[in-house]
Amino acid sequence: MTIRIHRNMKKYYHCKPGEATNYSITVIKSGSNPTLTASAHIGAMDAANFEQYISERGLNYVAMPADCYSFNMEDLDYSSAETYKIINLQLNTSEIDRFEQTLEEGQTCVLPIMLTSTSDS
Repeated sequence: MTIRIHRNMKKYYHCKPGEATNYSITVIKSGSNPTLTASAHIGAMDAANFEQYISERGLNYVAMPADCYSFNMEDLDYSSAETYKIINLQLNTSEIDRFEQTLEEGQTCVLPIMLTSTSDS
């Protein structure tokens, strides 16, 4: 099984079905005044935003269900001294493999991740 992490560049991770695979995501706080506090949310993109994203780009993607992955934290609160947080994404390869077997020809299983600011800092 190959898991592809995609954002401007493609990264491939080979996983064995049945083994949980962990991936670290670094979320950096930045802005004109990095000493301010900040809050954000990271998680799977909601269905409406996902549908809009794939429709506008003509993609044949299918979002994996929630039992295929988990984040160790989704709400991020940064103190004035913090500049980044490391999030752990765990992929349940058995469930991903099971889900991929239900896809139609030409469909691609993806985990659309969305990061949103929940503060104006």
